[in-house]
Parts: sequence; structure tokens; C-alpha cells
Amino acid sequence: MVMAWADDRDMSVDWSGKRGRLRWSWLLWAIGALAWLMPALAATREGVPIVVERYVTAIGDDDLAALQRGALDARLQAEDPAAVTPPVGRTTWYRVQLVAEWVSPREPVLLITYANDMRVRAYGPPSYGGDEYSIYRADVGTLRTRRVLVVPLPQGWNVGTPLYLRVEAATAVTHQFIVTDRQSAYAAELTQARLDVLWPLL
Repeated sequence: MVMAWADDRDMSVDWSGKRGRLRWSWLLWAIGALAWLMPALAATREGVPIVVERYVTAIGDDDLAALQRGALDARLQAEDPAAVTPPVGRTTWYRVQLVAEWVSPREPVLLITYANDMRVRAYGPPSYGGDEYSIYRADVGTLRTRRVLVVPLPQGWNVGTPLYLRVEAATAVTHQFIVTDRQSAYAAELTQARLDVLWPLL
């Protein structure tokens, strides 16, 4: 005769005593960490709609003038601004354009996440561009970041004025391209710095 024994162990979580206090401390720590990150995370998600396209046709130095004039006939492939992954070992060109007019009185910037492996040269109208940006040398030497790259955009940049990016990547990392204002870009950098601090503790 087979008898079924009922498991009468209490499956509820004991929130009293030493173990309970430990659970409470971990829960409060997690809530505090989220509260610490939420303002910066909310700022990071902000951004205006953009179109990102990758040049399939190879572009050389001789093509730069025509590119900036918008006179270069080259094949483009649409990219997801939230998932841009430059190939490793070769130069890749991107075209970034606004979907709607920039109406903020603040200066627009292009923010690139997880950019610790990238070197970027930005070109716009013929009078703008050519400066190199990386997390080690960014914003003409006035901004140092850890993993978020901030590229200042030309004054008066708006719909119909593409931004061209020459990108060299050391690893196949997926990046997010965000056009936002400079203040929000600094908040995004703060977010990344806080995540870098918290990650080893999680």
C-alpha cells in the first residue's frame, strides 16, 4: 500500500528574525537603487525621432565634398537608431536626419551609448565637420565621458540637413543613437556612471 505523505512545511517567507531583517535590507537597497537611477533613466529615454541610414556603397576621401553637398549618389540601408552595430575592421558611414523640426531652445547633440570602442568623425554642411570624437577626446576637449559619446550638432541643424558620421569600431557592440539636448545627454552620462557603480554589486 502506497501512502502519500503531505508536505506540511511552511512555504511562506519569514520576514521576522535575523533572516527577515536581511531580506528587508536587500529589498530596501533595491528600492533605493531604483529611486537613485530613475530620474537619469527617464532623461536617457528622451530624444526626438530620427532616421539612421548606413551607406552600403564605399565612400572615399574624394567623395566627401559631394557627400556634404548632398550630391553623392550612393546606396543606403535603413538602420534601427536603437540598435546600430558598426562592423569591425572597416570604416562605416552613416547618415542621420531629423524626422521633425528641432524646436527646443537648447543646443542639440547626438548621443551614442556604449561608445567605448568607437571613433567618430562628424560632418554636416560644408562649413561644419571633420572633428574626431571618442570617449577619450570629445566635444573639442571640453567633455570627458566614460562610455557615452556626445557629438555636438551644427547650429541651425534641422530637417533637410543630414549629419554624416564616419565610424570606426573596435568591437561589434550595439549602440543607440539619440538626438537630444545637451542637458539630457549629461543625464545619460550620469545614468551610465551610476550603472557602472551598481553593476558589480548586483
